[in-house]
Amino acid sequence: MVIDPFKLYVIDLVAVLLFLLLQDLLSRHVGPKNKKRLTYTLMIGGLCAVVLIFSNLIGWLCFAGGTLIKTLKEPSKEKAFFLYVLLFISYVIADNLSSDIIIHLFNLNETNSIVFYTWQVTALRILTFIILFICFALIIRLFLGSPLFKLFTGNENMRFSIHVSVTICLIILLINTVAKSYGIHLAYLGMTITLFSAITFFTALSLIIYFKARKKEQDLRLAMEQKSIYEHYVADLEENYNLLGAFKHDYQNMLLSLELYIEENDLKGLKDCFNKLKIKSDLELNTIPDYYKALTTISNKSVKSILLAKITKAKDLGIAVTLEVTKKCSFDSHEYEVIRILGILLDNAIEASSQTDQPIIRLFLLAESGSLEIHIHNSYNQDRPVDINRIFQQGYSTKEKNTGIGLYTVKKIVDNHPDMLLEVEKGSLFMVTLTILI
Repeated sequence: MVIDPFKLYVIDLVAVLLFLLLQDLLSRHVGPKNKKRLTYTLMIGGLCAVVLIFSNLIGWLCFAGGTLIKTLKEPSKEKAFFLYVLLFISYVIADNLSSDIIIHLFNLNETNSIVFYTWQVTALRILTFIILFICFALIIRLFLGSPLFKLFTGNENMRFSIHVSVTICLIILLINTVAKSYGIHLAYLGMTITLFSAITFFTALSLIIYFKARKKEQDLRLAMEQKSIYEHYVADLEENYNLLGAFKHDYQNMLLSLELYIEENDLKGLKDCFNKLKIKSDLELNTIPDYYKALTTISNKSVKSILLAKITKAKDLGIAVTLEVTKKCSFDSHEYEVIRILGILLDNAIEASSQTDQPIIRLFLLAESGSLEIHIHNSYNQDRPVDINRIFQQGYSTKEKNTGIGLYTVKKIVDNHPDMLLEVEKGSLFMVTLTILI
């Protein structure tokens, strides 16, 4: 359909400015305040206003690229990108739907559009587009504050599925932009919605099936690891039980010897026998690890398993490990996340403390009213600088050949759960505290 270039410019300029305005308003609901947001908006709006005069295609490509860069400058990049694509989809549907309404309302076609597409029709087209786009933006606003949005952005696998789906949708949107600039109505409303729906559905479905299979495999591997840990745990218990049985027998014999020395009033022999009994008692009783009793107060088998595995690993490396649990602890609400966080933090604690002259790891699990706290204190090489303000950034590491992914992953897990808090301190020991609100 042929439209006067100046009228088309006005329609596109209104669309660009409204998109930027709605993106700024909605961005406040997906992340913290960004002081440069208004500057980027003015720059993109001004650039597009100029470039659209000369080329519709280049103008829209500048707009798509500029708004994408602006999106990636937001503090909460994932949520901002999700919002960006939702707005872009809403724009395309509102643009096609408003165009479709005007075409059917005024019976426009390729031959009569240059005559009948007047300024009154253009104004009605713009008004229809504005109303539709704002309605879609309101729906997006309601979605951003809903539990469904938290579900989408809180689950790592779900976020990945959505990222793939919206990226494919974004490619379709770019194709739509190029097609429109050449007058090809490829992205007509029905086809646009069909393409969005079909590709998003099948992509998300395929990824969900993949992640379910992957999770099943991970659960199986985790179950096998837990079984191996518990077999080791039970074997240790059996060995300690047998040692206690033998000690009990020896203890009874020693008591008989003490009784004999007392009856004969042999004070020197009594002292010697008592000292032998004390030495043997200390030796035998110290073979039972203190942390076994502490582990019995943790109700989650998977959390108990990861603690046992890491403590055993640290002990094998000659690290002095202590574990204290104040009350019975349960991590039912975030069991999987706690396992991942503990695994990463304890691996880092083991590695850091093993590089010191006096390797120490102290674990504290504190069950308070309304919260659970996990404290991990470990010795570290104080000659090597550790910037606690950057330690959870992606790529940061105090090790030469380490990518720094582990602690960054911990920070991402915590950031995705509002009821979790992570604190880091350093002094004579390096201290990490994970607080979970219950």
